[in-house]
Amino acid sequence: MGTYIMRIGIVGPGKELTFKEVRNSLDTFKHIIGGDISQLKLPHRLMVLYDSEAEKKDRLYNRTLAGMKLFGTLIIVKDGKGKWLELSPEDVEPFGWKAGKQDEQPVIAYDGIHEPTTFKSLRQCADVFGISRKKLLDLIETGATLKDGRTTFDYPCDGSDFQH
Repeated sequence: MGTYIMRIGIVGPGKELTFKEVRNSLDTFKHIIGGDISQLKLPHRLMVLYDSEAEKKDRLYNRTLAGMKLFGTLIIVKDGKGKWLELSPEDVEPFGWKAGKQDEQPVIAYDGIHEPTTFKSLRQCADVFGISRKKLLDLIETGATLKDGRTTFDYPCDGSDFQH
């Protein structure tokens, strides 16, 4: 399976559901939840991806779904019968989850010379630097620099969204 950009739902402990565009890769999903991936099927063809060891890692309680207490950050995707599919706001309506701002995943650009610049979305950052969102995600995931040899990109983190 090739990688591509897809929209997923992310729910941190005590947080609202947010939609983020990420690379559809096992490594990306593991990074987001902070460990190996376990799956929990929900009605309406939804799938929750979570770290079954999150409680042992002292992650915060998130919520109880299908009778299971879940800890840490959760990813919500559409269950595509053996593969994970992109999520839409309509998919989560039956659960009463309120979605945060869609497609607004902030990105910070660092060049080592100027103050870091925060962009409100992947799209805005990619447009400013004249690169595709896929290329931007590659640079974030690998930590590589832009062609200028200085500029790197990352997601702002308050310490609760992406726990390691």
